[in-house]
This record gives sequence, structure tokens and C-alpha cells, in this order.
Amino acid sequence: MNKAKVKRQKAKEEECGASRLRGKGMRPARRFLLPFAFLLLPSRMHGLAHVCVCALVFLSWSLPWGLSERARVPAAARMSEDETDAALQRAAQSALGGREGTVLVLDAQTGRVRAVVNPRVAFEEATPPGSAIKPFTMLTALRAGTLDEESRSFCRGHYEHEGFRVTCSHPRYKTAFGPAQALANSCNYFFARTAEALDGDLYARTLRGFGFGAQTRGGGDSESAGQLPRATPGVPEMLGDSEQLRVTPAQLATAYAALFNGGRLLVPQRSAP
Repeated sequence: MNKAKVKRQKAKEEECGASRLRGKGMRPARRFLLPFAFLLLPSRMHGLAHVCVCALVFLSWSLPWGLSERARVPAAARMSEDETDAALQRAAQSALGGREGTVLVLDAQTGRVRAVVNPRVAFEEATPPGSAIKPFTMLTALRAGTLDEESRSFCRGHYEHEGFRVTCSHPRYKTAFGPAQALANSCNYFFARTAEALDGDLYARTLRGFGFGAQTRGGGDSESAGQLPRATPGVPEMLGDSEQLRVTPAQLATAYAALFNGGRLLVPQRSAP
């Protein structure tokens, strides 16, 4: 094999490195935006006067072998980190428009705030989280062993117990939900039944472990710490449908980032205005 052919073969192998590693069960380095929309809509129960859109979690990680999609972009076409932040800020402002609320873009590996619209709302306003808290309810159940990947439950469309009632808005299915399907459909019935079997104190410890009930330390002295239930949490708190549990958009962003980065709770790093 001549030298030119060897050189072409080597270049082809480097270009196809991600495919070879995927074949060995490894994921290639990726850098992408994972959109997570936390919507607090006006409701009779909570009396919210605004819509709060928050927590676009910016995920960025790379594997040791070092081949990244960014590395394959010609140097002249690459944007600097500051240019990327500026573009994200413009996109966030455009997405929110004139609505009252916030958009927060966080790098889940470093804690860098890539963009934030209405930082006061992001760091200082605490409201009931609604279904955004469900991943932490499920995590508590998985840790406690009251739920596993084989668990199944048919959704009955609504849940009612001791004066608390909640309905499901997802389409009706003829098959039972497992944890993944229940989370994807935000099934209130599944999560309420899961919550019934949970120890409330264990749930509260999970929330504290992900930073709820404490300042993120990224919003200054006026940042809200939110509120954890004073009494042992019950089903309403585990579904995020209680005034006793209040969180800020920034707390949600850092907690979700910890879910994706292996459990590291980061302090949001905001650049000087």
C-alpha cells in the first residue's frame, strides 16, 4: 500500500472514530441544548399572575478520546464562547418575547450561565414547581426500592385521596405505564400512587440534596432560598402541587443539571453585566 493511500485510510479512520466507538458501546462527545420548559400557568389554585418559562439546561461533555463535533468545524467558522453566549441571549429574549417570566441557559458541566432573561425572576421568585419536580419524586422511589424499571400501573385518568384530587391530561392508553412512560407523559395517577408508598422524610432529603430549600449562590444577596414543606411531605408535595413547596427557576436549572452531570450541584456562574 503506497503512502498516499495509507494517509487517506488514516484520515478516514479518524473521521469515522465516533462510529467505531459507538459500536463498542461508547457515546461520542456531544454538545447540545436540552430544552426543559418549566411552565407555571395562571391557575385558580395558585393564583399565579404570570407564565414562568425557565431552565434551558445547556449540556456539554466530552469523552477522553477527544474527538468532538466542535473539533470537526473549521477554525474560521467557530464561534467564541462569548459569541455563543450573545447568540443564546438573543434567542432567549426572542423566545420569551413580551411575556412575564424567565429563560435560563446553564452549562451543566461548569455552571456557566450562558444566557438569562429576567434574572430577578430566575433567582428571586419561588413558586410551586408542578410537574417539574416529578423526576426527583421518581428518583426517591428508585433509591428507596419502592419502584423499579419493571413497575407497571394502568392510568385511571385521575387520582383522589383525602380531599386532594388531580387529573391526567395525557392521552388515554390501553397499556400500563412503566416509570419511563409515566415520566414522559407526566402521569399524575402513576406519580400519586408512587408517592403514596414513599417516606416523606426521605423525599425531603432528596430535595435538599439537589439544592432545593437553599440559595444557589448565583443570584446575590436577594436570591430566594425557596421553601421546603415544614411538615412531612405528602402526595401533593411530591407532585409539586402544594404551596408548601416553592422553588426558583435557578434551583430547578441547577438540580436538573445535577441529574445530567453525575450528581454535581454547581453554583451558577454569571458574567459581569
